[in-house]
Amino acid sequence: MRPDMLGIVHLKEKEYAKALNLYRSLTRREPKNPRAHYRYGVVLYLNSEFLADPFPRRAQDSLGLAIQSFNKGLILDPKSASAYRYLGYALLLRGRYDEAISAYQKARDLDPSDFNTVFNLGNTFALNRQRDKALLAYEEALQLGPKSPNAHEFLNDLGLIFAEEEQYDEAILAYEKALAHNPHYSTALYNVGNAFYYKGQLDDAIGSYCKALVIDPNRPNALSNLGHALLGKGHIEQAIFVFNKALEIVPRFDVALLGRGLAFHLKRELDDAIADYQRILEANGKDPIVLNNLADAQNQKGNHRQALALVEEALVLEPDSFEALGTKGKVLLELGEYEAAIYNFRLALEGLRSVPERVYAETHHAEIHDGLGKALQKVGREEEASRELAKAKQFEAKAEVIRAREKEQPLSSVFCDQVLSGADVGTPEH
Repeated sequence: MRPDMLGIVHLKEKEYAKALNLYRSLTRREPKNPRAHYRYGVVLYLNSEFLADPFPRRAQDSLGLAIQSFNKGLILDPKSASAYRYLGYALLLRGRYDEAISAYQKARDLDPSDFNTVFNLGNTFALNRQRDKALLAYEEALQLGPKSPNAHEFLNDLGLIFAEEEQYDEAILAYEKALAHNPHYSTALYNVGNAFYYKGQLDDAIGSYCKALVIDPNRPNALSNLGHALLGKGHIEQAIFVFNKALEIVPRFDVALLGRGLAFHLKRELDDAIADYQRILEANGKDPIVLNNLADAQNQKGNHRQALALVEEALVLEPDSFEALGTKGKVLLELGEYEAAIYNFRLALEGLRSVPERVYAETHHAEIHDGLGKALQKVGREEEASRELAKAKQFEAKAEVIRAREKEQPLSSVFCDQVLSGADVGTPEH
């Protein structure tokens, strides 16, 4: 059997050491043979994947040798699309994105019909933050391989690119196309849930998360995001139930701890909320959102000085946070520092102007206008106070309309019934 054919046999059997020795010897005996250099490079590349987990440094060394071998072969035969494609694979794994893009483009020029080349070109553009070019490459790949077994994966990747640009309708369309190729692809179900969540379509988000969790019940990020969507609908007990499930899988999962803390906060179970916020800070240091929530909880407990110190820490990290500015206003109001409270409430309202109309924003508006009105009353500015208190009532009425609209759509589906089995299902709370 010819040496190169014997090498292929070794590759099929994943006998990489034998294949490496054979092709290394072949490149030395036939240094002008481009195919020998190409196949030696392929073996080195595959060997790097084999070594990646147990021996990461050796895997990187193998990739470096693979790149050298592909380049030697391409000097001898610059028309090899396969060599350029594998060179792209190796460069990508070394993080050399610009060079990988160049290799894939050369491979595509030589063989425009190869799906894998164009698909990986799209991936590399995406990793290199060249989203417009990634979109074009993915669309080209879809034309080349609409029935590819990997089509659902690159359609999902396409959706992620749209989502990063906050083009959620386009993202949802890409995820739905991915699901048309593979209806059981839980990653796309999770991602479409995220897109619906960011659009404010909480029912659609909840349905998508539940479908993902029926397929993959041990997905903590889907459980946690489902919990946040349930909180948005006012289903506090069910939210706590799924946050607890997420924390059973990953006990220090920040997003779930934050969500559960918020749920306890809304229930006025302040000691439990404080405990969850403190767990996050102990594990990961200062976070402006967590510091602000902890400050608000301490303020509600009457620990106003402690609350003030916490919210000022939050504002050092995020000076324009309308949530933290509003919390500081409430704390200063409790401390009798009325002019300072008025100043912070007005700053908070400036920040709130850019937030879309949702129950979250309207509730914040109501709380801040109410606090501002009370602070103005304390300094004798009754006319201004009356206007602010009237605005607080208007925003609270708008929040109630949004809450009522949410309640019109009951939380019920076969998928959610499975995921929430065992949860305390009660009337939505707000």
